[in-house]
Amino acid sequence: MSDVLDWAEKAAVENLKGRRENAEALAKECMTTLTVLLAGGTGALAFAANSLQTAVSWYGVGAAAFSVYLFAVATVLVWKPMRISELPALYNEPKHLYQPDFQLQQLREIELNNMQARIDAAVARNLSVGTLLNRIRLAAIASPLIAVAAAACCVVLPFGLAPAGG
Repeated sequence: MSDVLDWAEKAAVENLKGRRENAEALAKECMTTLTVLLAGGTGALAFAANSLQTAVSWYGVGAAAFSVYLFAVATVLVWKPMRISELPALYNEPKHLYQPDFQLQQLREIELNNMQARIDAAVARNLSVGTLLNRIRLAAIASPLIAVAAAACCVVLPFGLAPAGG
């Protein structure tokens, strides 16, 4: 039984290490996505400010809406998947492991169950972060539709905007 327990403990530690590596990779992906969103939003804001200096135009309004949308998506990214949250520890604390009233075999079996709970928590956390990151990336891909919709509203609705040429 001890060989099986040794093997299961080692596998559990490696599994949890892998889940931690996944969490780190997700954090890097979030940071890269945030960089792209902020760069796009800032570029669109600069374009909107430049084109709206002289008169309100459909392309300036479209760029402004594009910028606001990208900053909103970036805010969701920072607020949800990038928020600092607890990642399960690889090993339990000594005060929980040192139980002189129990036999070592019993403690190891209980700790193996605890490790499974930590693995399950890490899986749930990574799945949540990954799902939110995927949704945010899809929202970013849809950002040109926001610019088109805002520009179309300016063309269709009578806002007294300047023609496309200025």
